[in-house]
Amino acid sequence: MHTLRLPLYCKKFFYTPHHASRFRFSPLCLCLLLAALLGGCRESGGFILFFDDQPDLWDGTIAAGFSGGSGSAADPYRIHMSTQLAYLARQVTNGTTYAGSHFILTRNLNLNGREWTTIGTNTVRFAGTFDGNNHVIHNLSINKSATSYQGLFGCLDGATIQELGLENVSITGGYYVGGVAGQVTGGSSIVNSYSTGTVSGTGYVGGVAGQVTGGGDIANSYSTGNVSGTDECVGGVAGSVTGGGGIANSYSTGDVSGIGHVGGVAGEVTGGIADSYSTGTVGGNYCVGGVAGSVASGSSIEHCAALNPWVKATTNNAGRVVGFILGGTFPGNVAWDSMSTNGGIPFTTNPDNTGTGITTTQVKDGTGLPSALKTAPWSYTPGKLPVLSGLAGQTGALPGHLQ
Repeated sequence: MHTLRLPLYCKKFFYTPHHASRFRFSPLCLCLLLAALLGGCRESGGFILFFDDQPDLWDGTIAAGFSGGSGSAADPYRIHMSTQLAYLARQVTNGTTYAGSHFILTRNLNLNGREWTTIGTNTVRFAGTFDGNNHVIHNLSINKSATSYQGLFGCLDGATIQELGLENVSITGGYYVGGVAGQVTGGSSIVNSYSTGTVSGTGYVGGVAGQVTGGGDIANSYSTGNVSGTDECVGGVAGSVTGGGGIANSYSTGDVSGIGHVGGVAGEVTGGIADSYSTGTVGGNYCVGGVAGSVASGSSIEHCAALNPWVKATTNNAGRVVGFILGGTFPGNVAWDSMSTNGGIPFTTNPDNTGTGITTTQVKDGTGLPSALKTAPWSYTPGKLPVLSGLAGQTGALPGHLQ
């Protein structure tokens, strides 16, 4: 008995024992593929066909290469096994940045809770384009509390990460720690991606990225996990947005905590945040806000919503939308008018810090939400939260304090 596994990207081919040296298209493959879809596998002519749609479970080993491709935009390197993703990590660690190269994920992967080595470090940074192809990487685990630049990717420099989901991450690192990447710099982008699970570190910690700087950006992305840091710059989406970096059309629903410069979307902002929101609790000692912890001159927070149950600072500078402002512009921001300080210091009364108050009813019917959160790339249904069109893992369910 022989076993033939057809990966998703090869499902239009059928391999026959009479043509062992080549693939050929056969009408029989249609019947076999239908059988695979309906029943998982079928025997035919001494072969069993499996439709390969289950996440690949990592055994901790490293492959000798990718499953195919030349690395061009038209023919990207294909990653079909967890061992091949580990191969990418090892290659970058050993000095290959893959600048200008393209990768595509062809299957869901399960990293099985095994200790992960990041793809890239602050000295050798990943510089390619990684297309998740709307696939999910499950159970990424990192436990390196004394090591900085931690995440699936350690540091991005001139890179693009897109269409990628990370579910049930468990990440602990030092400084610059994020679900997708520890640091996003050199004009890098994280687009249409998300992270669920828990992310913790010392400082510059975020659900999607630890720091966005050097003209980098995060767009159309979200985090639903809790994020915590034992120092400054902690945010639901990014710990810090500096050096011309930006966040747009993104959100966080997890709880966020740190010492200072702590925000529901970003902790420290020397750049911009637009059309984004947060719904989790936010706590720290100083410079704490529902959207941003602190905002520097020349920066902007625009058309964002702080829908947090509480925002707490214990020593100074708490705001419903922004904790501490050095300068910048703040048009069109709103905040839930029943937000609590949870026993912390009173909110700053400056309108730029507090935003326009909206009621629970205005959240539910959408009349109080910024219009940008109800148009593409957002999908809005009355009685639910805005969600990002085309991204998995979203229900839009209102949290308990908004029901």
